[in-house]
Amino acid sequence: AYEISACLVGSEMCIRDSSSEDPQISLGQIIARRVYTGWSTIGHTAVDVNLYAYGRPSSLNKLSGNQENSDIGRIISEIFELDLGYVTEQLKNFDPHPPSNPLK
Repeated sequence: AYEISACLVGSEMCIRDSSSEDPQISLGQIIARRVYTGWSTIGHTAVDVNLYAYGRPSSLNKLSGNQENSDIGRIISEIFELDLGYVTEQLKNFDPHPPSNPLK
């Protein structure tokens, strides 16, 4: 299996090749650790997925029919009038590991 470990330089991650495991799986594990996420599968299917929504018909019409999965987020952000640029900047400055409370 590929070994995932911290490199000696900073906090960068690296892959050490120790067998024939798929490097994409190891890369997915590195990404998951870095962005604090999890994957439900290592595979992908092209099956259509139903999306159900409730709200104003004028908004919901934007979601009707077949949509590209990459368009769903954009459509929802338009419906809710979200400023994704602002949210992205806020997330860039977010520290998921704040310093521990010195009063505890």
